[in-house]
Amino acid sequence: MKIPKVYIILLNWNGFLDTIECVETLNHVKYKNFDVIIVDNGSTDNSVAEIKKKYPQIKLIINKNNLGFAGGCNTGVRYSLKNNADYILLLNNDTIVTNDFLS
Repeated sequence: MKIPKVYIILLNWNGFLDTIECVETLNHVKYKNFDVIIVDNGSTDNSVAEIKKKYPQIKLIINKNNLGFAGGCNTGVRYSLKNNADYILLLNNDTIVTNDFLS
């Protein structure tokens, strides 16, 4: 039986510390068929550099401007759909998840 592919989209705007903390909890998730997509929404701090340094393996999409919540998330949704997502989860970057939250 095929395990559905889930794309988890985190929207970051000048909040790399929250984003990093969220990704750390996602690293312990038991469900195995998911990818994290971080969309930086025009941050003016050093978010992009910090996220790239900490997580070079995670897809980071950089919006030049702050497109707002919906616009930023839509960037990630479009990417996920082009990459055959079965499910898309929009997750606030200040969320802490349990290891079984996708199961």
